[in-house]
Formats: sequence, C-alpha cells, structure tokens
Amino acid sequence: MDAGPIWATSNFRIRRSLGESPTKSSLYRIECVDAAMRCIDEVLHKVKHNIAPRPLDYSNPSVRGCLRPKLMQADRRLNWELPAEELARIIRAGDSQPGTLSVVANEKFLLFGAHVESNPPPAISGSRPMDVLGQRDGAVLIRCGFGTALWISHLKKNVKSIKLPATSALPTQVVSTLPLLSPPALEIPFKAWPGTFQEIFYWNHNDVTYLWFDFYNGAMSTDQCRRLSAALDHIDEASKSKVLVLMGGVNYFSNGIHLNTIEAADDPAHESWENINAIDDVVRRILACSKRVTVSAMLGNAGAGGVMAAIAADVVWAHRNVVLHPSYKPMELYGSEYWTYSLPKRVGVEVAGELVTSTEPVSASQAKRMGLIDEVLAPSTVGFVESVIERAEKLSRGTQWSGMVEAKERAVVELKGRWKQHRDDELVKMKACFESEVYHQKRRDFVYKSAGSLSCQAELNRPLPKRSGEPGAGVVTEDQQRDSRSFRFPMEAC
Repeated sequence: MDAGPIWATSNFRIRRSLGESPTKSSLYRIECVDAAMRCIDEVLHKVKHNIAPRPLDYSNPSVRGCLRPKLMQADRRLNWELPAEELARIIRAGDSQPGTLSVVANEKFLLFGAHVESNPPPAISGSRPMDVLGQRDGAVLIRCGFGTALWISHLKKNVKSIKLPATSALPTQVVSTLPLLSPPALEIPFKAWPGTFQEIFYWNHNDVTYLWFDFYNGAMSTDQCRRLSAALDHIDEASKSKVLVLMGGVNYFSNGIHLNTIEAADDPAHESWENINAIDDVVRRILACSKRVTVSAMLGNAGAGGVMAAIAADVVWAHRNVVLHPSYKPMELYGSEYWTYSLPKRVGVEVAGELVTSTEPVSASQAKRMGLIDEVLAPSTVGFVESVIERAEKLSRGTQWSGMVEAKERAVVELKGRWKQHRDDELVKMKACFESEVYHQKRRDFVYKSAGSLSCQAELNRPLPKRSGEPGAGVVTEDQQRDSRSFRFPMEAC
C-alpha cells in the first residue's frame, strides 16, 4: 500500500446521490472501479507519450493522506448509546468483510447490512440501547442511543461460519419472541430512498414504474423471490404505467439463487429446489408481462440466474463498467430461469452454450456486441440512473410502444406453452444436479471459502479463448477471478 511510483490518481466522493451511504466493499465495487477506469486511461496516455510516474513524497505538503495501520475489531467497537447513523457508518466500514463484532440478544455476532430506521416503532419508548425491538423480512431492529433504531440485515456467528439473514442466525427461541413489524408501502416518492430496511420498492413517474429489489450481495432467497413475485403482481394490478423498469439493486442487479440460505437449510437439496422454482416464478412474470414494455437497467453487476432474469425483459440497458457472469459452471448446475429460451434468442445457440459453460466474465461492451444487452447508456454509474429515466420516459411516449405491447400480447398467447416446456426441461436437469454430491460439495466449498472453492483457479488463470464473434483474447484479473467464483452455477452443454 502506498509503495512505489505513482502512475495516476483519481478522487471520488464517498457520499452518493442515490441510496444509503455505501459500505466498504460497495465503494470498491462502484466508486473505486469508476476511478480505476479513469486511471487506466491516464496510465495508457502516459505510457504512449513516455511520461514517467511520479515518486511518492510525503514531504510534499500537497500530498494528502498516509499509510495507516490495519483496522482491527477493537477499532470498530460499537457503543449502542450512539445514534443509529453513527453506528451504521461503523458497521458499513466493515461490510462486507470482515463484519463488526458486537452482541445481539446476548450472543456475539459479526454484524452486516446496517439500515437506519427513520420512524422507530412505539416499543422504543420502553426499551434500552441494544434491545432488539422486532423483525422484518429476515432483519432485526435494534435500539440505539437518542431514541434511534438500526436495522441489521445479516449476522455471522464467527469467522468460520456463514453469513445469514439475522433471523436465521439468531436462536429460534429468540426470534419467536420478536414482534413482526409491519412492512412499509411498496410505492415511495420518485427518486426517494426508503427510510427503513426495505428490499423491494418502486417509483411511479411519467407513465414509468421503476422497481428496485436491493438484496444484500444480490443473492435471492426463496422468500425474497416470492416477495418479488408478489411485488410484480401488485404493480401489474395497481399501476397504469406503460413501461416497467427493473432496477435491481445499487450494488448488484441480481446474482441468482441464495447459496448461503440453501447451505443453512435442514435439507439443502429441497431448499435448492424451492429457490430455483421461486426465481423461475419471477422470470415467468417478466416474460409474460403484456401490459407494458419491460426494461432491465443494470446499475450493478449480475451473475447466473440474475443475468437470465435481466435478459427476460424486452430491453436491457447497462453502463460501461457493468460485468456479467452468465455462467452456471462454478456450481456444476445446468441452470434454469428460462435461459434455454431467452439466451439463444439473444445471442444464438453457439454463443449461449459458451456463456453458460465458461467461467469467463463478460464486460458490458462485449455483451452489447454479442446482443446479450441492447445499450450501454453511460460510461459509469455516474449519470446512469438519469439516463435510464430519460430513455424510459422517451420509450413510454414513443410511437413504437403500442407495437411492442401488441407483439408482447401475441407472444404471451403463442409462447406460453413453449415457455413452460423450457422451464420443465431445465428443471428436470436441475433436479438431478441438486441430487448430485458434486453440487453440494462445490456449494459448501464456496460458502465456507474452503480450498475446494479455489479449484477452478487454474481454469480462471488461463488466457481467455476467443469467443464466437469476439476478436482477440485476454487475461482474467484477480478481481474478476473473485467475482466469477462468487456468483454461480453452470451447466454442461446446451
């Protein structure tokens, strides 16, 4: 750190105009990536013009910052007498790794997923800091100082255990005593952000509905998928909009099924089956949405079933720094989410087979060239949401809208049986996968970060092969290697 000559620097803001304050890993994933891409352009310019890097000179008064010691858990200690916002900042500084150690319901846990509650429940008046006030959608609400409260979405028992929704990590006897707090309304004001823990919400504005499903790390459990399906049904009935934009989350669009909750289940094979059927139900609703044009707007990266959910929409937009991992290979799964219909339709059978059986990531530019997505709207996250809003409203007003909807109405009638056949065929293969010890071992290796999860390292380090229609080859970066292990689950051949 801070060693050697400096080729380029780029500053960025920590606070965002959209969403809550970022976590440490979120800063690396979004703002640092955007800054790094700017630095790469600067470095290439300097190399081309023989401009030497500058040495690091701490004696120069214009040099800001310095090398600091490693942050330890003692430095992250939580004082629950502090206001919720202050505690949230401390927890976010250790999220998604290593977490912040504290006591919840008289047991020590590593804490993740901090969300400030802007409207604490009446029960807070008779409570004390550290008291657990209630639960909602897997998260727990904890009393903080000055009459404030903080949601914690995920807990981890220790460094060797796996990160789980808080109510799954806490003892059953504790969770059973926690009141269920009422869910907030799905619709919130345009360009606002929930003042509470709320994974699913939407905006309505100028004939466009923007649906957010901001799940921690992009993984979608059975329960989350079912709630997302219910939200799609609600919008279908309640909204008169002409365009539905699927926004996903700020950090990830979606990464498919939730391997951690599957691993923690009493019967992982059964939970795998429930989870894949629940996400298939989400994708079916996207495919069959005939009242409005559907758009996937990928602010964050996506993997496996998350990619397939995105391409089920009529139109797919991304920004230049989005990375897609369409593969199901790391978990040795065949894949579902109607990929056998949607993917060949976009990229052809040959490329579809390569995408789902390779561990190679796909950049937004590559995805655009091969037809996996339709447009790259912005060079980075900056300005992307504004571009999405502008384009979505233009689409709702455009002359092509009625033709697109009429074509969709015909397709739903003509293709409903075909879609069912694709799903049934995929699930037959997936059921066999879920009964395979290979899948269970790979999932265990992955969620526990054991040596087996690195078994594809040699494959990831090899030079990338030329893909159909793609010139040249490349080398997978260390970050891409981590990402491609993170999300998911491929198949054999199409």
